[in-house]
Amino acid sequence: MIPAKIKNLIDKYCMGVTPSDEQMDEIMNLVLLLNADGLKVSAYMKEKIAGPTKEELEEEKRRKERKAKEDAERKAAKEAERKAQELAKQKAIEEAKKKIIENNKLQPVDLGLSVKWASLNLGASKPNDYGDYYAWGETKTKKEYSNFNYFDLKNGADFEDFTTYYNEGGKTSIRCSNRDVAWVKWGHQWAIPTKDQADELVRECTWTWMKYNGANGFAVTGPNGKSLFLPAAGEHYTGLDSSQKDVNEVISVGEQAWYWTSELSKEYSASAYILSFVQKKAEVDTEWRTNGMSVRPVRVK
Repeated sequence: MIPAKIKNLIDKYCMGVTPSDEQMDEIMNLVLLLNADGLKVSAYMKEKIAGPTKEELEEEKRRKERKAKEDAERKAAKEAERKAQELAKQKAIEEAKKKIIENNKLQPVDLGLSVKWASLNLGASKPNDYGDYYAWGETKTKKEYSNFNYFDLKNGADFEDFTTYYNEGGKTSIRCSNRDVAWVKWGHQWAIPTKDQADELVRECTWTWMKYNGANGFAVTGPNGKSLFLPAAGEHYTGLDSSQKDVNEVISVGEQAWYWTSELSKEYSASAYILSFVQKKAEVDTEWRTNGMSVRPVRVK
């Protein structure tokens, strides 16, 4: 073990530099005086000579201090930005809530779009109610939603039979007909929205995910600043889940939603276009016509 006095002297004279003859003599005299191990002293001295200078060590210390300060400032700025974003989000939610409350009954909501949207789902009594579920083109609710009890299938009909349904005279839309549940249930002032109207709602509006009176969903704010609420009502599904177990229930409530449009899919007539939000992203997609889904009508008169 090297005595501390010798280490201190070596640290003083040999940090990144070769000591002068006078400094070397001073170190060796101290080694002899304290009867230290010369080999260990020599090895320690070589290590210090080969290492950084005092100035370099000081600069490295200052560099680390600057980096720590910059990291702390970046962290503080990031946290401040996060808090500001959260505050802005909460403010947007509160503002949207106030506007939704104004629409807490069935009425057409003017969002500044080409059509006015209903303030409630079909079958709901307030904006946060999920309402009823319908298969595409059907006007009554039921206990099960599958291709085996879809209205245009006969008993024992093959699945492919229903995929070609609803091309009567080349028709691809049920809008304002006895297949349009909004038109049938609420009168001829209301209809299931078209694909273009659903596209417009997604494209032109601001969508804010929130909880409104206990229900998760989107506050949809139009270009004119007015809002409506679309709850995450899920869907009524009858079939097999991923583990091949029978399912006949409303699934994904509070997380996702699917709303019918009035138009068949151009790609596959077994499906129709829907307004959906999955993983908190709104888009227009397609879904099997046999599933039970929500309807948010639009005003036609």
